[in-house]
Amino acid sequence: MELIPRDEVALGRATLQERIIKRESSKPGYKGKVRAFCCHCIFDPYQRGTWLQQIEACTSLDCPLYSVRPLPSTYRKGCDG
Repeated sequence: MELIPRDEVALGRATLQERIIKRESSKPGYKGKVRAFCCHCIFDPYQRGTWLQQIEACTSLDCPLYSVRPLPSTYRKGCDG
């Protein structure tokens, strides 16, 4: 996984967000595409938390991708019920 240098955050939302979207959408399968879409929708580098933490905190229940958004495995284990 390619890490994004902190100094690039200072370049603005578009630069960082575009790099994440490009990296995630180029992955095979649907998971990368979902991550890229969620990043496009909700990520703001000026807000608290990483892009994944912000996606985990998403409250857009009407989103068709809400149930498949990236979550830590601990969330999924708790939901198996």
